[in-house]
Amino acid sequence: MNARTNAMPPASFTGFAEKALSSLEQLEYRRILGGEDLEEVFRLRYEAYRRKELIEPNDSGLAEDRYDTTPNCQIFGLYFEGRLASSLRVHHATPTFQVCPTTSHFPHSLDEHFDKGMSFIDSSRFCAATDMSVKYPMLPFFTTRLTAMACRYFDADYMLSVIRPEHSAFYRRYFGMKRWGTGQKVDWFAFDVDLYSADRYEIAERVLTKIPFFHSMDHERESLFGAVPEGSLSVSVTPTASQFLAQSH
Repeated sequence: MNARTNAMPPASFTGFAEKALSSLEQLEYRRILGGEDLEEVFRLRYEAYRRKELIEPNDSGLAEDRYDTTPNCQIFGLYFEGRLASSLRVHHATPTFQVCPTTSHFPHSLDEHFDKGMSFIDSSRFCAATDMSVKYPMLPFFTTRLTAMACRYFDADYMLSVIRPEHSAFYRRYFGMKRWGTGQKVDWFAFDVDLYSADRYEIAERVLTKIPFFHSMDHERESLFGAVPEGSLSVSVTPTASQFLAQSH
């Protein structure tokens, strides 16, 4: 695990950003490759989706699919005081390996971009524990921070999210995402979804100015998205946003 930094955020950041940075310092990101942690993520997904009647019940009490095991899949959990608070799945899709959930949900929507050599970070399967969402209202930001870091680590051109229409305001406001597709039915999901995308190079500066705690150090991104020791079931990482901001001012 990386040593937790004692660096304080710059005095110029107050209110929203300062509160977020303070909460972020209590967080542990965990890249999950197997074992009990992975089962816990699948259970959290199931409970979160069933609570809102987004999926049908099943005997296992787990929500998983074939995209959880593709070579370009990475699954993450966010933990406060050792408790799983939320989870997100990330796929890095490239012209040479185009597999990601979006290619199934919105067939051929990425074809012309792959033909131009573009690559994507496709984020999916966001879920959160209800009580933790109440206790940590910044949790959606902390979770989607993974997408921003993945875009930089993999040098992806676009970030993708397949979302319900009522959630689109969050993605448009904070990430400048644009709708690429609408009204699609996903076989396992109860409601129609839309496809949203953002050009990483167009939005990067604006997003980092608006959400400074999306910054990160190189070693945080490498620990989260890089190679892991053989046989590891998880890799734990502490956020480095405060460290980055302190060194930048």
